[in-house]
Amino acid sequence: MITAIAPCRINDLGGWTDTRWAKHGAVHSIAVWPGAEVQINEMPGILSSVSIENYDAFIYTNIHDNKALKKAHPAIAAAFKEWVKPEDRISVNIFSGMPPGSGTGTSAAVMVALVGALDAWKGTLLFSKIQSISHDYEKNAGIETGIQDNVSARFGGVRRYEIEYPWGHFSNSTTGELPHEYFAEIESRLILVYLGKAHVSSDVHKQVIENLGAHPDQSDPIKCLRKIASEAGTAIERGDWEEYGNLMRANTECQRRLWSGTISKDAENVFGIALKHGALGYKVNGAGGDGGSVTILTDGDMAKKHRLEKVFEEKGFKVIPISIAREGLQVWRSE
Repeated sequence: MITAIAPCRINDLGGWTDTRWAKHGAVHSIAVWPGAEVQINEMPGILSSVSIENYDAFIYTNIHDNKALKKAHPAIAAAFKEWVKPEDRISVNIFSGMPPGSGTGTSAAVMVALVGALDAWKGTLLFSKIQSISHDYEKNAGIETGIQDNVSARFGGVRRYEIEYPWGHFSNSTTGELPHEYFAEIESRLILVYLGKAHVSSDVHKQVIENLGAHPDQSDPIKCLRKIASEAGTAIERGDWEEYGNLMRANTECQRRLWSGTISKDAENVFGIALKHGALGYKVNGAGGDGGSVTILTDGDMAKKHRLEKVFEEKGFKVIPISIAREGLQVWRSE
């Protein structure tokens, strides 16, 4: 049995600059659990099958007769087509601990974990390329998405990534260089608020591309987002929470300029509640649009944070417990 897990990410400051049409940029994000889980069992005598839990709906299908899978999850289907031969006999289970469509890079985390598990099963030793391989499956399936989610799922941590599409690498990292207490403080200040329904990030991407015109890579909102990502890394490393919160709010306004639909009414409602209770910052995760989630940065007062979480729940939103993923993709084999 092979198991692979990969984290999601939140608070992707500079997001959108990691796309094919932005061409280059920088993203500062925080990798978190819950993430994605993939498990492969070899099952002699049984046709290869895949079950996908809590991902749109429960799907159980023959990998080699996968019309339903291809329609619902074309990137997953493409990975199986390339890696699993008709004579293979495996059972694959895919689970997302984060709500699908939450704007936290869930799809990329699933693909990174899936490719990591398939790589271990086949023994192909492609571990160093998993972030780009997993991204290619989504890109080739016609899904508009950036590379940052795949890179964060692969490496984890609190990092700034420099992106020259389609390649990404981290130029600085607090992971492993700072004490545990530092990460504990980051966790203690953050709230992840799920807005109650999934968004389709690829659709939002298409609206943004249309809105920005012929040269989106040269647009003012993209330039603004590139600058914020670099500043965010410096602010969080020195523990300047006021500045980090200001950058989160500034990022939200830059994102709004990409296309007004990136910031929904529900997100605006969450922002207002957060500010009323003394929060320092807020940001729509990922592409934005209807649904998805918002990251809130509190001022460090735990009692105020707990009251704020209770208010969000009373207003019909869902607070998702998170912990920082100091490492990214992990794969192991067991009996």
